[in-house]
Amino acid sequence: MSVGENTSSIPSSQYQSNGVSLKVGRRGDNDGKRTGPVGNVQIYHKSLSSGEVLQNYNATKGRFGL
Repeated sequence: MSVGENTSSIPSSQYQSNGVSLKVGRRGDNDGKRTGPVGNVQIYHKSLSSGEVLQNYNATKGRFGL
């Protein structure tokens, strides 16, 4: 599997909701908003290992001048 690869299409009937909205670029207490752009968001169906996190970081850091 490569970074950014779409590996599945999960039917909406399999999603579980806890009634809380997912907010990207905002704190959970709604006290502060991010004013700049969000460079990259990926949602996974599992916890990533430290190696997978590092792989993702290394694969995308050039986009941000790192």
